[in-house]
Amino acid sequence: MDFDKVHIVGIGGISMSGIAKILLSKGYTVSGSDIKNNDQTDILKNKGVDIHIGHQESNLKNVDVLVYTNAIDENNVELQKAQRENIQIYKRAEFIAELFRNKETIAVTGTHGKTTTTSMISSIFIDSNLGPSIMIGGNLDIIDGNMKNGNGKYFITEADESDGSLTYFNPKHAVITNIELDHFNYYKSEGELINKFTEFINNISEQGSLIIWGKVLKDYPQLKEVINNYYSYGFNDEYFSAKNIELDSYKSSFDLYINGKKADKITLNVPGKHNVLNALAAYAVSHIAKVDKDDIREGLFKYEGVKRRFEKKGKFNNALIIDDYAHHPTEIITTIETAYRTKPEKLYIVFQPHRYSRTANLMAEFSKSFDMADELILTDIYSASEDAIENVNSQKLYDLIKKRINSQDLKLKVRYMSDFRNIEGYLSQKLKSNDLLLTIGAGNVYEIGETLAGG
Repeated sequence: MDFDKVHIVGIGGISMSGIAKILLSKGYTVSGSDIKNNDQTDILKNKGVDIHIGHQESNLKNVDVLVYTNAIDENNVELQKAQRENIQIYKRAEFIAELFRNKETIAVTGTHGKTTTTSMISSIFIDSNLGPSIMIGGNLDIIDGNMKNGNGKYFITEADESDGSLTYFNPKHAVITNIELDHFNYYKSEGELINKFTEFINNISEQGSLIIWGKVLKDYPQLKEVINNYYSYGFNDEYFSAKNIELDSYKSSFDLYINGKKADKITLNVPGKHNVLNALAAYAVSHIAKVDKDDIREGLFKYEGVKRRFEKKGKFNNALIIDDYAHHPTEIITTIETAYRTKPEKLYIVFQPHRYSRTANLMAEFSKSFDMADELILTDIYSASEDAIENVNSQKLYDLIKKRINSQDLKLKVRYMSDFRNIEGYLSQKLKSNDLLLTIGAGNVYEIGETLAGG
């Protein structure tokens, strides 16, 4: 790619800030804009990036390339100026794919588990001294952030299905963790979603392979028609299988079987059956890439999680506080099941729905996701830049849950509170020793737990 200066619209986002850091490490000049300051913009400013708060045409000065995300409106003044002046324009994933086109790409996609699986693969490849380049959708301690510009031949990345950008990648090896309709702002039907995954599969190198959860092949057998070379993983005698699974409060272990034969014993320092699945996918990719078996085992053992994925925030009044990014009913149920392995006296949950479109389409499913909890506090929907939808709000979800409690005679108590400070004050009176507070959602609900833990 022939350019000197790159301008990034929405530079404070996790992926966009990662792109900025990679460009800096490669010696490029970077500028960027966002609607407000955050930790990432402060970090980048200290690294010499020209940061602008607010979007203005004047922010583009001697720019060769502009990079933006789908969250940026097509009427954005910076984007429009770039179009008028014939500045090279890239969407986020398109630009990432171009940056690392000379590497062997390992791309991880799926509705749930992308970040964790990508992080586990990264841990293995780092521990194996393979010097991978990495781009993930969360902060990972072992790379001190969400990106790494390595000197090895591999590029390990998430391929995001949420906006269709997974198809910008042409991976050597790919993982599909699962497929479930979630992003209703982009996909209007399950058929559209499957077509997009089919396009992704067709992009995989003929010399490469697809690692795919066995349940996906069972649910969507039509995918087999387009897969050239694949390996399944799961709990039911797939090519890579986990058996004799043991789940603890904060750990898990299992016997690994490859093609029907016991191959290894794996111990993870993260809890939950879902993480066993993620580890299977990570093991499979690494095995196919001919990483040493001992390095794979050690890399998985050293993995200790990624920010906002069942992340311990601290304690308040000796009650444990954990935050999780879960924003889909399937993810929420899995997170709650994992939380109960810590054996809390009482489980309190603060849930912040994410996106009006998702809340509207999955309202009934969300209302059934919290049955196991002792008390649920609903707060307002985090819009993620979406326009509000009439009659879609947390009050309506509250009413559905209340109706379910009464009809099912559940022990669950539910309340709706819009103000974070009021929620913190309420919980400060309720939380007792050995209770567990879960903050759940992809917005800023984690701030509640951080405030309590810091107090």
